[in-house]
Amino acid sequence: MARSEFTDAKGPLARALRQVAEAGPGDVLTPVWAEAVGAALAAHSRPVRLSEGTLTVSADPEFIMDLEYEQQVLVTRLNARLGRNAVRKLSFMREVGSR
Repeated sequence: MARSEFTDAKGPLARALRQVAEAGPGDVLTPVWAEAVGAALAAHSRPVRLSEGTLTVSADPEFIMDLEYEQQVLVTRLNARLGRNAVRKLSFMREVGSR
């Protein structure tokens, strides 16, 4: 592989890293989360942060049990969409402002 092939990748990679830094990890993971959980659950939950393999998700209290029950399936779906094993487990917190 020629050195120029690596150099050409710097532009897109730099832009992607800037987007992550500016948006925050939750914003970047939101579309991936929505694909993994489906529209119904995505409307009541959102990713907040990914740290050391744990994805923290804020959710409406009445949906947390459903999300916990599907945790292993969701982790598998998330990692398939991310293309790597970035998520090992999910942690749920009550959505601020929820009942």
